[in-house]
Amino acid sequence: SLHRFPKKDKTLAAVWAQACKRKDNFKPENSRICSQHFDRSQFEQRKRSELLYGKFELRLKKTATPTLLLHPTKMLTDQGTSDRELRLRRRDLTRELKKEKEPEPDVNNNLPTTVTLEEKIKMLEDKVQSQEKVISGLKKKVKSVQRKNCRLRQKTKAPTLSAAKKLEVARQILLQKFKWSPQQVDFFLKNKKQAQWSSDDLVLGLTLRAVSRKAYQILRRKRLLPLPSLSTLRDHVRHFKCHPGLQEDIIRGIFLHFWFRNCTLNMNFFPVISQQRDVLGDGTDKPIPVVLSFDEMTLHKDIQFDQASQTVHGPHDQVQVVMIRGLFKSFKQPIYYAFDETMSKEILFNLMEKLDNIGFSVECVTSDMGAKNMALWRQLDIKPGNSHFAFKDRQVQVVADVPHLLKLLRNHFLDKGFILKNGTPFLKADVQQILAVDSGELRVHHKLKSIHFDCKQSQRQRVALAAQVFSRTTASALRLLFKDKEDQASFIQLMNDCFDALNSRNPEGNKQFDYALGLEPGFKKFLHQKNILLRAKEEIGAMRMVNVKVLQTTGRLEPVNALLPFQKGFLVSIDAALELYDKVRNDYAAKFLLTSRINQDCLENFFSRIRYIGGSPDNHPGCCEFMSRFRLLVLGQSSQYIIQSASVQTEEEESDAGKYYFVERYSGTSVFIVYFFVFQITCSAATWWKASRTSRNPSRKWTT
Repeated sequence: SLHRFPKKDKTLAAVWAQACKRKDNFKPENSRICSQHFDRSQFEQRKRSELLYGKFELRLKKTATPTLLLHPTKMLTDQGTSDRELRLRRRDLTRELKKEKEPEPDVNNNLPTTVTLEEKIKMLEDKVQSQEKVISGLKKKVKSVQRKNCRLRQKTKAPTLSAAKKLEVARQILLQKFKWSPQQVDFFLKNKKQAQWSSDDLVLGLTLRAVSRKAYQILRRKRLLPLPSLSTLRDHVRHFKCHPGLQEDIIRGIFLHFWFRNCTLNMNFFPVISQQRDVLGDGTDKPIPVVLSFDEMTLHKDIQFDQASQTVHGPHDQVQVVMIRGLFKSFKQPIYYAFDETMSKEILFNLMEKLDNIGFSVECVTSDMGAKNMALWRQLDIKPGNSHFAFKDRQVQVVADVPHLLKLLRNHFLDKGFILKNGTPFLKADVQQILAVDSGELRVHHKLKSIHFDCKQSQRQRVALAAQVFSRTTASALRLLFKDKEDQASFIQLMNDCFDALNSRNPEGNKQFDYALGLEPGFKKFLHQKNILLRAKEEIGAMRMVNVKVLQTTGRLEPVNALLPFQKGFLVSIDAALELYDKVRNDYAAKFLLTSRINQDCLENFFSRIRYIGGSPDNHPGCCEFMSRFRLLVLGQSSQYIIQSASVQTEEEESDAGKYYFVERYSGTSVFIVYFFVFQITCSAATWWKASRTSRNPSRKWTT
């Protein structure tokens, strides 16, 4: 290899130039000296290249000076040596230098070269011992870290549970979170094939069976929900019959339901000792006030065969259904149905007598404004100014179904129109103009559409469409868009407030006037509500329908002098609601009256459930199909799982009185006989206890 003259060390560069013994003038900064001119001691080995790359390299020391083959007169090139010989000579020199290289350093680089082998071994043993101490210390640290990790894992890891504990945890989850019964939990966890199902399980099974038979079988076959088999359901209810007429079993069930709740109900239905009637459970002799509703449902007119009773039924056009509903207590139950029968005064009084005997006082009778029901009104002498009839020692109020009245109001408004009290005409076109003007992206009345004015057939049965036409939003839109429609807007707002007051579902209410009737009597809310009803009564009684014949022939708007049925219904219902509130406040110390409980929504929902079991709201069942579905729904519950879009607002499900009794009564046991004897024994014991306490202290009034 060739080496440059030192650049930084000028003194060393002069020594190199003098050692070369050149007689000619040469420039040391541009010259090179071959490695053959340096002694082997002038080189040092590069440890870095050997350790990292495994290469043997020599580097010239910084103080090295050329001493070999330096003749002033004879240079290598002057001896006639060829380039090949020079390369061979350089190769041989390099090989000799590699053979004579220094030995590799020991493990301990700091050891002096004079150390003996024994000393070297002892030093290595000491070093091994010191390293073993370091290793043992590291092992202790590893063990402590492992113990910490184990403790952390124990804290974060879920505790291991035994199989029995796991079953108990699963049982609690199913009972509390999924609300399963204990029988369902045992049937599911223990993989049982049979179970002693409770009344709740049977009622749930009957409800799901009423929705769909196929869906019920899928739920049970896939074990998605523990349910009784269809044969079990049939076995428990095979003796329960719902023949046309008064449902005696249902009335007994209602009686037992409330009697076992209070255990002090007086009942003349059975020959038992007379007791004080404490049905409300407040220590007073007061029956349970109920509302009796009746309506007709259209049937598919055909002849059907009932396999259970081996009888032929039909053809029938309609079925009359009667339902009772608690005025304060949450229960409702159909108690009567008959085919092709019109409600008469005799049938009504007979039903009221039966209910009176078991402690239920009918305080209100509700129906729609059909022609047959208007005939009953005439029999009872119900008319504007007289909203009640006499039964025994009390007055029973008669109310027209308010949602039905609102639909009739809307239908006459769309078909003919009205002339208001002050003579202002109110026609369909007055409200329909809102659609033409309010058609932008941001609408004042976004709910109002063409279907509200062009509704036909079943669409006219939807109360929501009628309520949206006669709403505060419609009144506000008329006032905003048409300054000359103030009279029409005021009438719409008055009808909206009147409907809210006669259809209250919440004591406090969500709107301006839909709170309970009589809330805070004598104060601002009740006075406003009563004022709205009286104003609506005056406005409805004074308005008249437009004479369509005169309008088509002469083009003049002339009124019809007679009151329409829906006007009479509004007048009677307003008087009945106010009188009924006064009565329940005086007789039952009621603080308020929820007016939604005196309409027919519960009965309309029941009809919707009957139809939807057939798969469609327009599916009218036959007579035998109606009896079968009636029986299923009486035994079941939870109408919200069946009804998809009813004509009226679907109410939250209330506890149906007596529904558990029906399942237990017809389960193949003598539950009813046991109930009867327990009832008689309890009544006898109550009579003896009251007599003994009264004889001891006659001045004190003892309550059973």
